[in-house]
Amino acid sequence: SNNNNKKSTSTESGVGSIDYRGGMSVEELAKEYHKDNNLEDTEKFDIICILEVLEHVTDVDGLLQAASSLLKPQTGMLFVSTMNQTLKSHAIAIVGAEYVMKYLPIGTHDWNKFLSPQEVEKRMARIGLQSVDTCGMVLKHPWSAPPISNWEWKLDRQDLDVNWIGGYQRLS
Repeated sequence: SNNNNKKSTSTESGVGSIDYRGGMSVEELAKEYHKDNNLEDTEKFDIICILEVLEHVTDVDGLLQAASSLLKPQTGMLFVSTMNQTLKSHAIAIVGAEYVMKYLPIGTHDWNKFLSPQEVEKRMARIGLQSVDTCGMVLKHPWSAPPISNWEWKLDRQDLDVNWIGGYQRLS
């Protein structure tokens, strides 16, 4: 592990601390935490966020399993956001963002790695997690983008076609 990137900060109330880590994968962090096989529940995380990452990794199940192993058993929450595998997501995230608008380098996304909320829910169930909530993330003003205006996002329970976010907890 790379301890040069580790720092701990006390919270304002002084009750706890935040353990910031950088320069390592979730899988590496899980190995570090589990190396002595005596990881106390109090040492596990309340919240883990894996945002806009799943569509870029080769071992999604390994990443989710490692993150799950670091959650507090009763109260820990895993948040995941990714791209849905729809024709609309291909048109917007790949054709639109990469080829037409050139917001991202061509090849940033592989549509075959996009995951639907249902697919992620199945993967979560295999590792003992269940969906708490799922919501789409959409642009408030989809026809005005930089440099004309700033991108402003909102949650949309009906439109999970492109970007979406979900929260997951241990099965009760």
